[in-house]
Amino acid sequence: MKLCGETLLFLNAAIDTGLLVCSARLCGEQLRWRRMILAGVLGGAYAVAAVLPGGDFLRHGLVKASMAAAICLVAFGASARYFRLTAVYCAMGCLFAGLVLAFTQLTGTGLLRLPGGGFYPVSALALLSIGALCLAIVRLLFAGSIQHTARSYETLELRLGENMVSLRALIDTGNTLKDPMTNEPVLVLDWSAAARLLPESKLREQDFLHPAELMRRLMREYPDLRARLVPYRAVGVSQGLLLAVRCERKGRGGKFLPALAAFSPTPVSGDGAYEALTGGAA
Repeated sequence: MKLCGETLLFLNAAIDTGLLVCSARLCGEQLRWRRMILAGVLGGAYAVAAVLPGGDFLRHGLVKASMAAAICLVAFGASARYFRLTAVYCAMGCLFAGLVLAFTQLTGTGLLRLPGGGFYPVSALALLSIGALCLAIVRLLFAGSIQHTARSYETLELRLGENMVSLRALIDTGNTLKDPMTNEPVLVLDWSAAARLLPESKLREQDFLHPAELMRRLMREYPDLRARLVPYRAVGVSQGLLLAVRCERKGRGGKFLPALAAFSPTPVSGDGAYEALTGGAA
């Protein structure tokens, strides 16, 4: 039985893309389809190259691990969540391969041995069913640690003067912080976002523990800055104040809209999974 390179490329590209999408959804990562499809094609090209004459070195374990890391880098980019996404992707791949092997043994279809490993001659419907089963198993195993789906997050782009920042934001329906003067929803950001929006001020974390003093300082340094103090309540805090500034938020269609962003002196995410809360402002 012969297998053409085009079929092997398409099959592996489709499987890799599916595994990347499932990994992203499980980890609450935004789906970047172009990057994921490109990464899937890279995986398919590697699978073809590994079975060609002279491709023995591509089947080495270190090369396989390096290729998996490269595929995830193309799909997800370099971020604080890269290693977690890569680990989930590799686990999904191992689980998928194990389920396919079990399916071939149970159905008696056997498998076609190629120099690069085993190619399993199963139907497209069987592959889809195995993929769905794989996703269900991983969701069951990791349901306790994976709390948010991909739809719980969004990319938040803010502009203040000539400076822009791009943040990963959690759409938190429990965040009901509003400006008491206008009843406008308030975005809650890590203090580090303010340091990036106002780099000349060289802001530090401890500066945000005293929002009133910080506001007076920033108003002196930036006469055009529209800053105010927003009251808030939280668990363990009867009442407090957050420094907030008027900025612009990139909306749908690329149009910038007015927004009010408040800066938290403590991280809004304990594990660094996101840098902002949008809540009702989403």
